[in-house]
Amino acid sequence: MPAVPALSRSRVLMAPLDAADRLVSLALGVARELPPNRYRIRVGAGNRILFNHVQHREMGVGFWLNRIGEGAIQLDSRILDIGCGCGRYASVLAGSRFAGRVEFTGHYTGVDVDERMLAWCRNHFPPDRFSFVLVPMRSRVYSPGADAGAPARLDVPDASQDFVFSVSLFTHLLHDDVEGYLRETARVLAPGATMRMTVFCLDDLRDAGALGGRWSFRHRHGPASIENEAYPEAAVAYERAWLLDACARAGLVEARVLPAPGQSAMVARAPV
Repeated sequence: MPAVPALSRSRVLMAPLDAADRLVSLALGVARELPPNRYRIRVGAGNRILFNHVQHREMGVGFWLNRIGEGAIQLDSRILDIGCGCGRYASVLAGSRFAGRVEFTGHYTGVDVDERMLAWCRNHFPPDRFSFVLVPMRSRVYSPGADAGAPARLDVPDASQDFVFSVSLFTHLLHDDVEGYLRETARVLAPGATMRMTVFCLDDLRDAGALGGRWSFRHRHGPASIENEAYPEAAVAYERAWLLDACARAGLVEARVLPAPGQSAMVARAPV
């Protein structure tokens, strides 16, 4: 079976789901605030193809509170989200008062390969603090219509970002693209600034006994282990050693992979 993001592009499948979701959204009073359901499930909604409104709205809150608490960002930081999708993590920062307490006054840039989701974001976030940029790169799962070729250079200035992150992006990238995005991350990070990417780390999955259930990653694709040979980008995992070496090759320092339920966090810094 193809991944849910691939299925979400089918108008026949999505039409009844979108119609049902609009009714639920109207009943909850959030119809205008949330992106269409086909976009929400494309970026991941915990395998809930309906009734995922609360998860979409709340998922980013804990993420940002933790990043503030550990000092990775400030309220005026310049933030780059690689694989921003339909703005799930941007929506928390766009609230008039973040977490009901403080206001984000920095600048958020979201980049993605899906122009339709970017167009939705451009129409729903204030342009003075939020920018959304297309990466014209082909992905069989996320942008099947784009031309094949090497990953494009991010349209972001050198050493301009205080924090670069992705959530469940590297879990869908083969090794050439992982290394390309790590090089671009190293280029755009300000000296000493932090990168945080979630990944499937095979070592952590083995330690947690998570292989053999939902995930097997039994197929090899270069240094990667993939779940589905027909859709290799549907789920991709790497050994910890390879991930750390890739960070070093990109010019990042203090790299480490932090175990977590499901996806681990690969954290590194730009040299000072």
